Amino acid sequence: MDQHRETELKWELSPADHDRLAMLLARELGAAHRLDQHNRFFDAADGRLRRHGLSLRLRLENQRLVITCKRRVGDGEAGGVHDHDEWEEILDPALWALADVAGASRLAARLPLPEPIRLALGAAPLVLVGGFANRRDEFHHHDELLCLDRTDFNGQRLDHELEIETPRPVETAAYWQQRLAGWGIAHRPQPLTKFARLLALPSPRPPAG
Repeated sequence: MDQHRETELKWELSPADHDRLAMLLARELGAAHRLDQHNRFFDAADGRLRRHGLSLRLRLENQRLVITCKRRVGDGEAGGVHDHDEWEEILDPALWALADVAGASRLAARLPLPEPIRLALGAAPLVLVGGFANRRDEFHHHDELLCLDRTDFNGQRLDHELEIETPRPVETAAYWQQRLAGWGIAHRPQPLTKFARLLALPSPRPPAG
């Protein structure tokens, strides 16, 4: 699996400012690359991955299936800065058929899991924790990846945010905060990952289909 360190800024937006920012970024950086993402998260029944600061996600985006495993670095996500070790690999899209309640227990033997995930899981089978759909517009600015997300938590919650992947979070935050202020785009740090917001729902089920 490809392993790397990922540092992201996450800022919450209103629906109106999300739509305005999409137009402004397209004018500034060119047309967005649109991704329709369907996400499923897995853990042992006792939540042992989460207790170890780990997560396991399958994502079907534009018919490409990707496994992503993350390990939290540091004590939290202060100021909307999220820091993780990340492992990723492209999978056979046919495995998506197992990404449900009935097939989850058979997934572990079919997935290329990094050592931290394998050690934390032990012999425990995987269970489906939940999922959500996300519409993402990607823009590139030098070595930064800007992602405008509209996340539908199965009709229970609809979030709008800007995520920025960057190797220089302090400088990047200062630059884009200034640009957003100049454009009149209100934003505030989002301290919770999408997965954490999913778990906070009364019923963190995945959408049908």
